[in-house]
Amino acid sequence: MKKIDTRNLIMVALLSAISFALFMWEIKIVGPLEFDLSDVVVVMAGFWMGLIPGILVALIKNILHLLFFIGSGGIGELTNFVYAVLLMAPLALIKPKTWVKKIGLYILVIVFVTVSINVFNYYIAMPIYGIAQDIRFEMILLTFVPFNIVKTGVVILIFNLILPFFDRKFK
Repeated sequence: MKKIDTRNLIMVALLSAISFALFMWEIKIVGPLEFDLSDVVVVMAGFWMGLIPGILVALIKNILHLLFFIGSGGIGELTNFVYAVLLMAPLALIKPKTWVKKIGLYILVIVFVTVSINVFNYYIAMPIYGIAQDIRFEMILLTFVPFNIVKTGVVILIFNLILPFFDRKFK
């Protein structure tokens, strides 16, 4: 975000509302794992407006979810916020021009997000949920890693599919 003006504030508010609306339609996979498309909007905000607006969209979306939905006691929202920022940050900061470099970046982002969010889950989220330490690693390896690879891949794929339609609007 180069400057704070009314247009940028409205865009952050609008994208936060859209992201929150998509966040409400979560698909429960297993245990605390849920799939939703709200992170696509966070990536869009970061890509078009910059790192700080992307973080703000993720933060507002999760604060609204915490206020309106009782469930995880905040750890689900915290985990989703960390995931969204981990996914959005490299895509907002690095914008390769060729498809080969884009695919390379996307593969690196999938690996980075999967490793980072699972370290977060192992040391922060799982202890708060009360998951025993002796089953955490196996649970992450067999459930969380495949889920995060697929989820991150789907979010990046959808982002790339809609990027050409909206990219010229934000330049």
